[in-house]
Amino acid sequence: MRRRKFFELLLSMPKTIYVNLKLFGFAGFKLPLLISHRTIINELHRGSVVIKCRLKFGLLVFGFSDGSFGKRYGQPSFLSVQNGGRLVLNGSANIAQSSSIAIFKDARLELGNRFSANYDFLVSCKNRIQIGDDALFGWNVSLLDNDGHDIIQNDGTVSNKPAPIFIGNHVWVCSNSTCLKGARLPDGCILASQSLLAKEILCKNALVAGSPARLIKQEVNWRS
Repeated sequence: MRRRKFFELLLSMPKTIYVNLKLFGFAGFKLPLLISHRTIINELHRGSVVIKCRLKFGLLVFGFSDGSFGKRYGQPSFLSVQNGGRLVLNGSANIAQSSSIAIFKDARLELGNRFSANYDFLVSCKNRIQIGDDALFGWNVSLLDNDGHDIIQNDGTVSNKPAPIFIGNHVWVCSNSTCLKGARLPDGCILASQSLLAKEILCKNALVAGSPARLIKQEVNWRS
């Protein structure tokens, strides 16, 4: 296992070095981003990744981890930040393999410290997605602050504009769940497996479940 991970890191060094130097110039030699060689880089620009903590090796580890139970999903990861978009890191983040992050023009994805996402993590960000510290995401979780396509009224106006998603500190989003535009999960909440959240949850430390998701229980907590 350790030998395989070492060779995977070695294979990933050319892409990792290229991405860091492109984004950060000479400061990129500290290699704050570790990018798996299996990651497809669609679009990245100088300034599209903002680090709001001390620059150090491996702040963001993208596309390496096998995820829970050592399961190797095997599909390449995808990363794209369009010109004017921002990926903001407030600390360490680990995003497992087979994940896809697309940040569109003038949109902002902000990750808190000690962020962790299991394999098959999907983000489509056209407005704003903000996640607090110590957030844990299970496998096959999707965050979509937009509908993918515009719905046009007869007068030419767009009726389904993107809307932000806010996820607080110490939140656990369980496997196969989806957060749609307008979703808000306060600190300490748990979104149960296979849930669909498209609204604001008002109370902290709550268990939320269902499709559509609703409040199930209050005054709960969780630990890894």
